[in-house]
Amino acid sequence: MKHVLRLEHSKTMGCDLVGMSTVPEVIAANHAGLPVAVLACVTNMATGVQERKHDHEHVLKTAQQISINLKQLLIETLKKLKNKECYLWKKTIFEKNY
Repeated sequence: MKHVLRLEHSKTMGCDLVGMSTVPEVIAANHAGLPVAVLACVTNMATGVQERKHDHEHVLKTAQQISINLKQLLIETLKKLKNKECYLWKKTIFEKNY
């Protein structure tokens, strides 16, 4: 949940959306030599943007609702990638046991 000042700072840098996390995971994956792709969803508006008071239960409910479509999107994307001739993808994902 973002603070209104952080939101204004992000707007001045040209951001339309600010996520809570992803960079640390990407850095760690790159350090480990793993391929990285990011799929994220927005679960709430920043503090001061909406009239509704933030609560964790609302964020969890929204994430649960979004997860159904995200899961299907990920499954279909992986199917399409698996069928393409992509050596790096096949070597790192489909030939290793993670």
